[in-house]
Amino acid sequence: MKLIKEFSYLLFTIILIAGLLGCGGNAYEDGLSALQKGEYNLAIKYLSEARKDTPENKSIDEKLAVAYMLKGKDLFAKRKNLPSFDGNFSKGEEFIPAAPSQEFQIEYSNLLLDLANAYQNTKPENNVQKEDFLNKTISSLETAIGYNPDNIEAEKLLNQIKSENFTTILEKGKRLFSQAKKEDNKDLYFTAEYYFKKANNFDSENKEALSYLSKTRKQTLDVLDVEQDFALAIIDQTYSKGSYIFEIGIQNNSPDPVNIKHAKFIIMDKDGDSYPLDKSTMSKFKNILPEKSLTDRKTISGIIAFKMKKKVKIDYIGYNLSDEKIVKKYFP
Repeated sequence: MKLIKEFSYLLFTIILIAGLLGCGGNAYEDGLSALQKGEYNLAIKYLSEARKDTPENKSIDEKLAVAYMLKGKDLFAKRKNLPSFDGNFSKGEEFIPAAPSQEFQIEYSNLLLDLANAYQNTKPENNVQKEDFLNKTISSLETAIGYNPDNIEAEKLLNQIKSENFTTILEKGKRLFSQAKKEDNKDLYFTAEYYFKKANNFDSENKEALSYLSKTRKQTLDVLDVEQDFALAIIDQTYSKGSYIFEIGIQNNSPDPVNIKHAKFIIMDKDGDSYPLDKSTMSKFKNILPEKSLTDRKTISGIIAFKMKKKVKIDYIGYNLSDEKIVKKYFP
């Protein structure tokens, strides 16, 4: 009987020790515990270990992303170190899964708001940095709202910033437009277009911003923007028998070749409607746009056509470089 009791006690002790060791050996649970305690470096360490064991686990990726973002936020709160906040935040974004959970989207949206506030409340060293901070503040807020449309604080701050900066952005565009006109400088027109487009984003109903944006696009329509990796220009256009016919110029400014295909062109009107290519009309032209590989710094031009009514107000012609990227040439 005594032997049985001693054996039972020994067995209980072994099970208890095994259980305690098991609790301390779960990297994911240890990571969550460290995250809750604000021990972000430790959380990153454990969650990274857990990720090695189960690399396809969405929950681990989400928690690891949050750990990096909170680490950056904590460093900013303690030292006002904006680069550390931004750097850790960007590192965290590398782990966001393709289809994040609703819980993560809400938390990510709130952290983006924190990042936007950090940029807004950090004094820039010069005008270039001032504009960079403004752009990053707005981008963070727009992304925050995209992930959580109910983020009222992000929407409120975004509207406030747009209202406060609209006049400055518009006036900068006007100065550049005037200078471009005086010097006949197409590059300055592109820069002016950037600011008028931003002003229009800040206040889409402002008639002056819309007017200047249209005037600027009239100047840049037939010009290739060499600052873009892939540039489009509308050299000429005409309408005939139910089709718009365009002479298009293309320049590839990237080191990677681009295979030009007619099917990758799209045209959109200002109501968001698209129209099909008119291959029959295109085939009548000797200078139809060639379908070929376009290498670095090379330029081609030629005809493409779309079936559409003459009265349609064209917004842009675009080229699908990939599923994620469309290069657009906007019309006045």
